[in-house]
Amino acid sequence: MDGVGEVLEAAREAYRRRDWAGARERFAAARAAGELAAADLDALADAAWWLGEVDEASAVLEAAYRRHLDDGRPGRAAMAAIVIAVNHLLRGDGAVGSGWLGRARRLVRDEPEGVANGYLLYLELEGALGGDDPAAVTAMAQRVREIGRRHADPNLTAAGDLFEGRVLVRQGRMAEGMALLDEAMLACSPASWPRSTPATSTAT
Repeated sequence: MDGVGEVLEAAREAYRRRDWAGARERFAAARAAGELAAADLDALADAAWWLGEVDEASAVLEAAYRRHLDDGRPGRAAMAAIVIAVNHLLRGDGAVGSGWLGRARRLVRDEPEGVANGYLLYLELEGALGGDDPAAVTAMAQRVREIGRRHADPNLTAAGDLFEGRVLVRQGRMAEGMALLDEAMLACSPASWPRSTPATSTAT
């Protein structure tokens, strides 16, 4: 195996161990020597995000976004766009964040429903929760949960439980609501935490 290949294998192994610093260092070294595959760019962005380097993570994800598009994977490109959007929205850059969300929505518009659709719906739920149509919020939450189950994404499944539980609590149905909130909390283990969030999903 050539030197770059060995560095990449070491980077992937460090990533699997959640050695974020080691993964970031090795992926960056491999990237300096040549272009990385989209999945490796996703992992590099993920490691940078865990290390608190959010600007770096977003910049790497932009490269991953373009590579996923070039490789014909609109779902994965949409996931990268969603994470970039969230990173910008969390820092108060609403215009850029909204622009990236628009890109994600366009990419999945004509695709079969996948994980990216679930995360886009998840992002709508918080605003919907404050409205006056709890039935609509419940339906959205159930759809998010179903997408999560269908695509084996525990974060989406937990999000569906979380929002449906919150609706039930607001309606005074405490036992039912707290049961769903407890299920959502069970999913909050280190093995299922979102990394740079959905970018590491297997959406197609």
